[in-house]
Amino acid sequence: MEPMMFDWQSLALVGGWLLWSLLLSGLLSVATVYQPELKRWPRLFAALPVLSVVPFLPWPGVPALLPALGVDHQVELMLAAMPAVVLSPTGTAGGWLDGLWLSLPWVLPAVYLIGLGALLLRRVRQYSLWLQFCRLRRPYPVATLTPLLHSDATLAALWQAAGQPVTFVQPLQGSPFVAGVKCAGVGQTQLYLPDWFSQLPLLKQQLLLRHELFHLKAHHPLKLLLWQLFADITWFNPVMRYWAHQYQQACELWVDRQVLQQQPKARSYGEILLWISQLRQPPVAGLTLAAIGAVTGSSGGSSGYRQLQSRLAALQQPRVLSVRRRLAWLLLLLAVTLPVAALQTGVAGSAPAQWLHPVPTSVVSSPFGVLSLDKRVAQLRGQRPHGGIDFVAPRGSPVRAIADGRVLVADDKTLKSSLGQTVVMAHGGGYQSLFAHLDRIDVKAGQWVSAGTIIGTLGASGNTTGAHLHLELVRDNQKLDPASLLPLQ
Repeated sequence: MEPMMFDWQSLALVGGWLLWSLLLSGLLSVATVYQPELKRWPRLFAALPVLSVVPFLPWPGVPALLPALGVDHQVELMLAAMPAVVLSPTGTAGGWLDGLWLSLPWVLPAVYLIGLGALLLRRVRQYSLWLQFCRLRRPYPVATLTPLLHSDATLAALWQAAGQPVTFVQPLQGSPFVAGVKCAGVGQTQLYLPDWFSQLPLLKQQLLLRHELFHLKAHHPLKLLLWQLFADITWFNPVMRYWAHQYQQACELWVDRQVLQQQPKARSYGEILLWISQLRQPPVAGLTLAAIGAVTGSSGGSSGYRQLQSRLAALQQPRVLSVRRRLAWLLLLLAVTLPVAALQTGVAGSAPAQWLHPVPTSVVSSPFGVLSLDKRVAQLRGQRPHGGIDFVAPRGSPVRAIADGRVLVADDKTLKSSLGQTVVMAHGGGYQSLFAHLDRIDVKAGQWVSAGTIIGTLGASGNTTGAHLHLELVRDNQKLDPASLLPLQ
């Protein structure tokens, strides 16, 4: 069996994503210096992961498939016993270095799974804390909240819009927080208030309650949980976790603005922020959205202090981005992203600089453009000249990509069944190549493949009289003689 080859293209895509997301984060940090209102736009941070991934997705837009694919079967049986020389991915005969190279496809996924497993154990521990927390909670006295809602019609309407949350006493006496989601009548929102909430002045109770209800109305607990899960899955990219934190801060700033729009009491609201910032946030808040003035999973520190400074500054300058400015920033981000996507999807760019032999150990049994004297073969070709080159080698010999490109087809169903297991690739400059009658396919449609990468093994699938590779090459839908480009001996 052909040894597994390390997929450098996949590694390059992951590395490119890491670098691009880091660059995108740096550009946004510079932008927020000149436009601080961007920090108060949660949807911007929700769009960042999409913009970071878009350039590296397997987009369509590649050239059309090879036209009028031929089927050729002329095989010299005397060459069938030719010994196969299967090179290792390092091109050596083996050794410890070769073994280390071959272990890379297993080591990297193992490291990823170990990291993901560690984060999963952390989530399990948090969920265990949540269950303990739920056993300690008790219903909040409804009679305490009823006068509060009746005293403010907009607050009562917000209570309804938030899904009429079930309210509990927060047993750890930290800052208030919310959990759960209710959509289309399904689910249940929850509000956790400490005992000291009822001791606050009426105005501060209204401000604090309004803040938590806006979080529930916007489904922030669910969105933050999804952000955390995404950051866990992509743990190898620290930028994702940084964006998750920025998204949470943006939610807080957005809610602050919503509260002051309904109840413009910035001084009292700032006093609440200062006081609650000194409270310790319970660990279970790691699974929900942190309440105002507290950082998720933290009891303060420099990060919490910087966040508090940002929120207090926003209270003094409650400016927001206009729709026109938001659209302009989105267009600017797209304008920066599209050139990166063009680097990934530009299969119709310059022609390959290097062409490689698909099966170096093979012998050409049928060149391009010849008319077969074999009646069966001539009938299969429709009495037309040979549209490609046939290479004969022992069954199972590795077949390699002749140039860099993207895989368009990798199956035995898309094209003619007589071709058997077939791989079609698109290269730069309008070139396309076809590999037919494979015994096994080692690539997938949409995958980027480097020149020399093993894409399958030579076989006798489809209509054929023996094991061989049928190779076709076209440029701009015009068939070419592969021998004019390939280094054939």
